[in-house]
Amino acid sequence: MRARRGWVVAVVAVLVPLLIVVAVLRLRRTRVHHEEYVVPAKPEAPPDLEKLRPAFTAGLDAIHRRDGAEAAKQLSSFHFGKRAVDEYRMYYLANAYQLAKDNARARTTLAGLLLRHPAFVHFPEAGLNLGGLYAAIADWRHAADAYAVVAANANDSNVAATARWSAIDARLARGDIAGALYDARNIAIKNPRSPQAVHAIELTRAITGDPIRFTAAERLERAVSFLRDGDPQNAFDELALLEANGVPADLRTPMQLNRGLALNQLRRFEDSNKVLEPLANGPYRFAIPAIYTAAKNYATLSASINPNVTKTIVVKQQVGTTKVPAKGKKKATTKPKFANVKKNIQLVDLAKKSKKDEYDRLATERLKDLLSLQLADEVRIEVLNSLIERAEAKNQDAYERQLIAQLAKVDTSQDAGLQHFWDKAWAAYARGDLNGARDLLAFIRDNYRNPNTKRQSMYWFARAGERLGRKDESAAIYHELASAPYDDIYAIESEKRGAKRQATNVNPLTSNRMDWREIAEQNMPKELRLGYELTALSDFADAKLEIDKNRNRKNQQFADALMADLYHASGNMIDTLKTLRSAFPALATVEQDSVPTYFLKMYYPLKYDDWIRKYSGANGVDPYTVMGLIHQESYFNAKAKSSVGATGLMQLMPATGRELAGRFHISPRLDNPETNIRLGTAHFKMLVNLFNGSNELAIASYNAGQGRVLQWRRAAPGKPMDEFIEAIPFRETRTYVKHVVMLASTYKRMYP
Repeated sequence: MRARRGWVVAVVAVLVPLLIVVAVLRLRRTRVHHEEYVVPAKPEAPPDLEKLRPAFTAGLDAIHRRDGAEAAKQLSSFHFGKRAVDEYRMYYLANAYQLAKDNARARTTLAGLLLRHPAFVHFPEAGLNLGGLYAAIADWRHAADAYAVVAANANDSNVAATARWSAIDARLARGDIAGALYDARNIAIKNPRSPQAVHAIELTRAITGDPIRFTAAERLERAVSFLRDGDPQNAFDELALLEANGVPADLRTPMQLNRGLALNQLRRFEDSNKVLEPLANGPYRFAIPAIYTAAKNYATLSASINPNVTKTIVVKQQVGTTKVPAKGKKKATTKPKFANVKKNIQLVDLAKKSKKDEYDRLATERLKDLLSLQLADEVRIEVLNSLIERAEAKNQDAYERQLIAQLAKVDTSQDAGLQHFWDKAWAAYARGDLNGARDLLAFIRDNYRNPNTKRQSMYWFARAGERLGRKDESAAIYHELASAPYDDIYAIESEKRGAKRQATNVNPLTSNRMDWREIAEQNMPKELRLGYELTALSDFADAKLEIDKNRNRKNQQFADALMADLYHASGNMIDTLKTLRSAFPALATVEQDSVPTYFLKMYYPLKYDDWIRKYSGANGVDPYTVMGLIHQESYFNAKAKSSVGATGLMQLMPATGRELAGRFHISPRLDNPETNIRLGTAHFKMLVNLFNGSNELAIASYNAGQGRVLQWRRAAPGKPMDEFIEAIPFRETRTYVKHVVMLASTYKRMYP
């Protein structure tokens, strides 16, 4: 126990000061004019936590130095009131007292902590530690009670077994034989795979003189415990013993379900389904897992069969020619020369194919059966996605559309089948099937919630309608697209088609609305409050543990927002962007004003503004497009370097940098922010000139290379710009152009 405590103290001692040192170094770098992108050292915090953060951090720092007295002084000088994070203060205060050799206060602090019924990540360790402190003074009753609390609440089976075994020691020490036998029995039932299980069974026999006997319900629970802990063979054997001794009627169905699950884990899929299929018509709590597992079994069985057979045959094949000499009046000729050649051909084993198709059909049928039951949203989403994938593979478009419509009702962020139907819609538009394209585009518009997806489908629905003569309808759509607060690619193209732009002067960074701190204080899910408060206190290691432990589908947005805040304050920009987009899908769309200002500023940083404007002006390019390029290429990290060698803010290749630097007679130091911006804006100006002033084509060239864009443009010289962009062969480049245009519009609105 002391070893565990020491391990955690050591981890905290290493991580917290390291984070503080990193933060200090970053703060120092902010004093250097126009150095690389610097993230804030501390996340935003409510006033009470911000006020107490220095003392909390100082306490953790003292623990790192193994200065228990100083740590105790700091951590005992305040409390967090009713905030959940006070559990961590008490936990670390107890560690501080132990470092200071004040075990009495450590016991008192941990006892007070356990009275709060904490659910924090380090709770099992705190409870075991408290039990050890009581045992050290022979207070066996309180030691046993502390261990019992851990055993009852630990999620890890081995931790629970350790707590129960420690409780046995304490109970035996105080002569509580009945209590010791109770704990030993619980180990055998609830933790049968733990190292203590064998000893618990032996102890029971040594005390009672008889082997341990289980009731039918206990044996079933023991089998479930084996299954939970990844031991399907012992689970199966336990269920066989249960059946051999007679199964009460009320336990037969759960016994069969767990037997089927054990056979599934043993990869005996056909045997598993023989057990599970009869349960499909039973109560929902048994039917749902039975049908779900049966569907998985059938899918696995289908995937395991390869009906293709390679067969080697011998065929006569021409291998050359042979000269036939002249004879008499006949002239010399040539005739083909043949030889027997071995050749591999692919055949289909019809029996195997039939079996494979049958398993596949059964898997689909069982998934369909599940949809008629009362499923949790998570399960329904998984089932619908599986059926959508199957329907798409079989080109069952009508059925796939029905499934997607169902999925859209339970998962607003879903994009299943989107690429499939977009490809079909665009192909229909390109070949002139405008009504077919409009049908598919309307389906996309109505079933996918992402603003960029909806606007793309709306725009091309209008374009197809315009070509069909529905000009008023199309004009209304163009007007709606152009009325967005940002000039994305579809607003720009709608303006070109006659829609009037309605500019907004409201800057979302300065608007008076509820921001993240107020939102978090009022609406943070209870299970994530510890993660939120620890992040605010800059205890990032513990915060991440708490967030990871407690995230679920319902609180996913809050969990991702917390992780973005944590990553940002830690200087991890790649994961910051990733989690921000997950938390707020509206980012980089015309609906992003709904995102809290705190995270808008985080997602859209602006550094080197004066140099960007200076060199954009000198080269005659739009400074906001340059900001968008820098955001996309490096996220304002002056030291960024790609795997192919592209370097700096604008990710210039060394050869390009040297060529441009030679023109200006300067050093090609691409990791220098000013130099990189100067050369990058000159390079972008060259691309704009190459494409006769087209920003969109210059942006495409920045990603795919000017040679490719010239080739694509020459292949379709008369194609309108909107159609050209949508038809760019590289999906990455299509997305890149649209994204940079949106970024440029965002920077123009937020940093005018």
